Amino acid sequence: MSGPDHAHRSRSAGTAHIVPLEDDQLADVQDIVDLARKFSGYVPTSFRIMARKPALLRTFHGLVTAVMRDPGEVPAELK
Repeated sequence: MSGPDHAHRSRSAGTAHIVPLEDDQLADVQDIVDLARKFSGYVPTSFRIMARKPALLRTFHGLVTAVMRDPGEVPAELK
């Protein structure tokens, strides 16, 4: 496979490596990138990889928000 959605470099024994997007390639998910920088001080590599499929990163962000930030039964200090 080739193309922007399947960017990879071969490692050893057939293991693929998906190249994380650079800052200038994150415009479609800039709102999530800005939040990540605000809360963590950086953009996690996993976000940079998921950003190849913006809908995937947006769905993951929704999950993180529901689990980690929304009120619930688990105290915030345990999340």
